[in-house]
Amino acid sequence: MLPSILSEGSLIINQEQSSFITLEELITLRNKILHNKDSLKVTELPIKSEVVDGQIILPYVGENLELNIKLCTSHIDSLSQELCIRFGEAMGDFKK
Repeated sequence: MLPSILSEGSLIINQEQSSFITLEELITLRNKILHNKDSLKVTELPIKSEVVDGQIILPYVGENLELNIKLCTSHIDSLSQELCIRFGEAMGDFKK
């Protein structure tokens, strides 16, 4: 809304533009980091297991078992150099 307000309605933001979508992603991530609520950090499996190098190791019990568990200690851990560059490029595009 800010460009529309400052330009008295002559400028609007294309909310489908990739830079706008990337900046929404940045704001969402920022809010998750700053307003983090305690989330599930520990769970119990009905199978004896151990964690080795961040991976859950399950014993072989003769049956196929597929688990897809994403472990993330913090939202800030999802930041990567590539993502930071995308955010920076989106901010530069928005400034133009």
